[in-house]
Amino acid sequence: APPMISGFFGVGEAIACDPGSWTGATSFTFKMWKDVDRDGGRDVNEAPLIGAVDPSTGRYLAKLTSADMIPPGGAAVPWPPQIGCSVTAHGPGGYFARSAAPFVPSKPPVVAPPQVTEPPVGPPATTPVADTTRPTLMKGSTVCTKTACRVAIIAYDPDHGALGVKRLDMQLFITRTTRTRIRSGKSRGKIRTTTRTIKKTLRPVRSGDEWRVSIKGFRKGDRPKLKIRAYDAAGNLGTLTAHMKLRTK
Repeated sequence: APPMISGFFGVGEAIACDPGSWTGATSFTFKMWKDVDRDGGRDVNEAPLIGAVDPSTGRYLAKLTSADMIPPGGAAVPWPPQIGCSVTAHGPGGYFARSAAPFVPSKPPVVAPPQVTEPPVGPPATTPVADTTRPTLMKGSTVCTKTACRVAIIAYDPDHGALGVKRLDMQLFITRTTRTRIRSGKSRGKIRTTTRTIKKTLRPVRSGDEWRVSIKGFRKGDRPKLKIRAYDAAGNLGTLTAHMKLRTK
């Protein structure tokens, strides 16, 4: 089972991140954060939730305070915030990371007096449900210079975590404008502007739920973007278009 987030949004309540099921793991490290704009990203504006591991259950618990109830800067953002959690398992063979599906906590329920009900006659018949959930893709981080970019894309299957993604295809599209001076004919001396699109297939390197790629050889004025396609074991397709902005100074 993949990692899972649970809990309620209220003062004194705890948001829990269960590490899920692992084979051969001896310890875990957790990262939990408030995705205040619910865009699924992990950038510097997302506030971390600091907590500790409960030794009796192995879950990571972050207790909410009155400060957590206030939107940042009074901004008009969806509230309560979306919660994210990444779990890294460590063992004799190294380490591996998986992410829980984004979670929006609700307010604590009002506790009603217990009611006595008749036990059910028997469990209802169940029918296996086909996997139709698409992989989730989001931009992890992008660092660009004038001529190169390093990009990390996060990809996971909401039902099976990072291990559920079986293949990720990544293509680079560069819109490039060139200006040349006409050397002959009636238009000699004038400037001709030409715009073309360059397409390349990239091979990203996988690390847990992140797929990383380094791209070089950009020119001044290039407008690059990535088109990513991720497939799970059932053949479900998740897509993402990620734009990159080159530095100009």
